[in-house]
Amino acid sequence: MVTSAKKILWVTKGGGQHADTPEFDLVTGFARCIRTEYSNLSFVTLALDPINTITKNIDHIVKAFRKIAFQGQINFGEQEFTNPQSAKLQEFTSRPLALSISSPGLLNTIQFVTDDLYDEPLNPDEVEVKVKATGLNFKDILVLLSCVPSQHIGVECAGVITKVGKAVMECFKPGDRVLCVAEGAYKTYVRTKGCVVAKIPEWLSFVAAAAIPVAYGTAFYSLYEVGRMRANSTILIHCGAGGVGQAAIQLAKLLTPSSKIYVTIRVMALLLDQKIEVEVPHVYNYSQLEDAFRFLQSGKNMGKVVAELHEFDIVPVVPNARPSYQFDPSASYLISGGFGGLGRSITRWMASRGAKNFVILSRSGASSVAALELLDEMAQKGVKVFAPSCDTSHEESLAAVLRDCTQDLPPIKGCVQAAMDLRDSIFENMKVEGFNSSLDPKVKGSWNLHNQLPKGMDFFIMLSSVTGILGASSQSNYGAGNTFQDALSKHRVARWERAVSLDLGIIEGAGFVAENPEIKSILVAHGYFEIEEVQFHAILDYYCSPTLPLLSTSESQLVVGIKTPASIKADGLETPYWVHQPMFRTLFQMDNDLIQRSSFETQKDYKSVLLSAESSIDAIDIMCTALKEKLSKLLSIPLEVIDGHSSITSYGTDSLVAVELKNWLSKEMGADITTLEILGNTSLLNFGRVVLEKTPLRAKPTNYNPRFYRPRAIQRLNVPTQLKTQQTDQKIDQIQNLLHQLLARDESRGRSVRRSPLRSEAPTFLTVERYSEASTATSQKTPRSARLPDPDKLSDGIDPTFKYWEVEIDSKLQVNADHFETEAARMAYIFARAQGDARKHLFPRYNSRTQTSGTSES
Repeated sequence: MVTSAKKILWVTKGGGQHADTPEFDLVTGFARCIRTEYSNLSFVTLALDPINTITKNIDHIVKAFRKIAFQGQINFGEQEFTNPQSAKLQEFTSRPLALSISSPGLLNTIQFVTDDLYDEPLNPDEVEVKVKATGLNFKDILVLLSCVPSQHIGVECAGVITKVGKAVMECFKPGDRVLCVAEGAYKTYVRTKGCVVAKIPEWLSFVAAAAIPVAYGTAFYSLYEVGRMRANSTILIHCGAGGVGQAAIQLAKLLTPSSKIYVTIRVMALLLDQKIEVEVPHVYNYSQLEDAFRFLQSGKNMGKVVAELHEFDIVPVVPNARPSYQFDPSASYLISGGFGGLGRSITRWMASRGAKNFVILSRSGASSVAALELLDEMAQKGVKVFAPSCDTSHEESLAAVLRDCTQDLPPIKGCVQAAMDLRDSIFENMKVEGFNSSLDPKVKGSWNLHNQLPKGMDFFIMLSSVTGILGASSQSNYGAGNTFQDALSKHRVARWERAVSLDLGIIEGAGFVAENPEIKSILVAHGYFEIEEVQFHAILDYYCSPTLPLLSTSESQLVVGIKTPASIKADGLETPYWVHQPMFRTLFQMDNDLIQRSSFETQKDYKSVLLSAESSIDAIDIMCTALKEKLSKLLSIPLEVIDGHSSITSYGTDSLVAVELKNWLSKEMGADITTLEILGNTSLLNFGRVVLEKTPLRAKPTNYNPRFYRPRAIQRLNVPTQLKTQQTDQKIDQIQNLLHQLLARDESRGRSVRRSPLRSEAPTFLTVERYSEASTATSQKTPRSARLPDPDKLSDGIDPTFKYWEVEIDSKLQVNADHFETEAARMAYIFARAQGDARKHLFPRYNSRTQTSGTSES
């Protein structure tokens, strides 16, 4: 039927969420592989929900026939679509956390990591405080931006004492409410010496207390230790709006009320008369730490900024690098296919994590050299391995082996099904024996393990393959077995048993592809990418955890190791067949979302998108979008107000923001940009061009204005043929160079001039002396012809009159900047002036002759 039919509609009852009959999904992987071998065959699979009525199922079948189902698969029923970059929230495990930054210089990479100092013993003179609020200081930003070398972020906080050292037990006890100075105050628990800890009264909030140590300590030390302030003193407090300034005002009024206090900010006089109160701290919670730092960075704050720690704050946390669990040494773990490449890797990894008893099943037993080496290695580590010859596709044989292992080994608490048998052949030449030989370990073996192993195990992991998802020629048998395992995982989860099917691609360093490197290049060309062995172990670490909640049916399958269309194109590979199938359309959406979403709440892979840009126009659009969104986040301003034709500094960019933007461009784009280039007066659009010229991702200069036009190369000045000589060509080149410079200046200046509320603030790019000299030279009442250059002198350099000509056009552009409605009109004016003046200055005789005769040149 497959070799002769043009269209096939294969109807099963394998749809729905419960997967009562996983064998129906055999045809899913089979059809995907067959479609790669027969490109003209429309092989459609229709999986109906068994709970539907006959009438409803008939209606679905009729609709499928009416629809031209050449795309390969039709899904009926409810589907759940999620944001491809949405992060799943995980329950906090109460481990101690500390603030860190993954990329120093980029505030959007702040995160929390495990606090390793928490496990160290408490010193006798120290106390441990559970943090309730932390005071923000400008130094914290400098540390995060790598402007100040320091290993600690934050110096002040308030909270509740949880532990007390022996030497300070008389001063403090657990439960005391305190404020303190501590190195690294952005933590869930801090430790500090008792001498820098002070109790706070019940009426004082933790937020107010966290704002005291640095500001009031600095003010007190400055006034009374360094300044020796006494009664009837006179004091000048500069910048009294800040936290230290306000603290100094309050301390001076409280401790030396007879002193005269002067403040540089005019509104501060109202504070002295108590007409207005001191600004209360700006309070953020820990989930808003990035916003709090950016607010402090902006310099717009009056008073102190404090971050309050709540129980239900959601923060970015790096997964614990340390193993959160060990395998039970008093339990056994079964690995089917355990002497294969991946099986051996899994056994070694589990043994390193505490597993002491294994049941390794293989049809041939421990017959290979690699298998014997594994057994010797495990014996040296004191790990017991039971490795009988067993074909799991025979249920009686499997049951007998499981009975035997219970005599010498503890109960089995986990299973990894890694068995496989590849019998590749195109479907026309495939024998029934070869088809079944590849199918049996995946289908019968997995089903028998499901039935024979005990209920309630910690994990049941099946190593499937991306082949069942993408399809592959010559592997219709293998693809069918993989999709059966996907369905079996769903079947187990629906019955409250643990299970997951891992659809793997290329595992680097282990497995079949690692042992057969000639296959790797073929898979890479089909859109696979390599997964490191340590990454594979990390996946197992997640799914083997006994504390992992029971998965839902939609979570029982994980696909790992395929590229997005943009990544495939960026690697210079031909688009594989599977990319255009309907089920992979979301991969295109994932690429588009990198540009379209206007929030930096998630990290965007602009690198991949920029690499896949088809033209310089697309590249500059992507770069401008990236810069606008980054500036919007850095400066906390709406994206809509950022104009590509305005300078970066016009939005309030200072040196600190420039440093962060510089670091981001270096990390994400590989562009070596200086802070001077960022803080220059160039437009955002032109700055994007500079970045594109310096990034190895797109080292192509481009001239493109997405709003107005795409400029072409500047036209060659038109000169009558009869007047062209070698000497005039040199003169024309000089004017041509001046014209290039003029256009370059105008391009970087003209657009911002039209949009600037104070035109006088726009740069002229011309010195006063130069303009005055040119003006003086031409201000005498002499004939126009006397002021024209001598053609014989032009070859030695630019004539002063040409300087005047350049100044004249430049000043005209500034005066008439608002009159140009379009860029085309602006360019036409520049070129017309250059064309006409060049003829006058180069060929006065020709110019006067044409005017006398009443003719004109266009």
